[in-house]
Amino acid sequence: MATRIFFFVFFFLSPYTICMENMNRCYYDQLVEQIRSQKLDSNVLFGPINSLTQKDFLEVENVKFFITLGLDTSQLSQVWNNGPLNSDNSVVINFDPNFDYNGVDTETRFFDENAENLRKIVAHVMRADDDSSTQQYLRSLVNSDVTSLGTVYNGSWEVQIRNLLDIAIIFKLASGYGKLLIVSKNGNDNVLVSLLVALQIIQNPHLSVLEAFKFIKVQRPSVQELAPEFVSLCSSLGGTPLSGSTPDKQGRKFEQMDYLTSKRSRVSD
Repeated sequence: MATRIFFFVFFFLSPYTICMENMNRCYYDQLVEQIRSQKLDSNVLFGPINSLTQKDFLEVENVKFFITLGLDTSQLSQVWNNGPLNSDNSVVINFDPNFDYNGVDTETRFFDENAENLRKIVAHVMRADDDSSTQQYLRSLVNSDVTSLGTVYNGSWEVQIRNLLDIAIIFKLASGYGKLLIVSKNGNDNVLVSLLVALQIIQNPHLSVLEAFKFIKVQRPSVQELAPEFVSLCSSLGGTPLSGSTPDKQGRKFEQMDYLTSKRSRVSD
């Protein structure tokens, strides 16, 4: 009788146990996905802040250029002092909306070395030694006075996104040195995604904002839906809001689209 009860209980608990194991595995995979960086293209990676401390990943991918979004500059400088961000020819650019130049010492190695390395990279890539059509086209996309580009940007994202785009393009021009990694705190927010979308559509004018967003969503499904004001911002930088749609539908739910038709690229473990 005891044997029968055992098999009876086992029979009914096994599917439940299997289901829970599958759910736990799915949850674990989602957590792992959150700490990985993904590819935007062959020279640009993007993801969460913890990517900055993954030394093996940075070395394997040969990441030399960093654009960090929404990070506290003083904390970032400590990461730079103690981690793998500080290497030959590496450059760290930060968008810190609350940064106050009057409240920090900008004569430290963090500011001096990044500014000097940026100056060298800009001078190198803008000399036009490489006459390939790709390099010429990328140079034509740089909108700023390159001599005025800095390493820390504050204030309004709507104002500063153009400067960050120009720097990202310059880093793509310098891909012979290494790759570019763009990060924010969680790797999912609208500031990060809008920069990635804008970077795609100014290089590929035929893309709509939705098409560019859709590609990013495939690479990193956890990214947030673009709010209407970010759609408008991206559109103003060189793309149409929504392919086949009218402007009053900009706020539609992007996550309702089918993002499973393309293969996801993951680059770090």
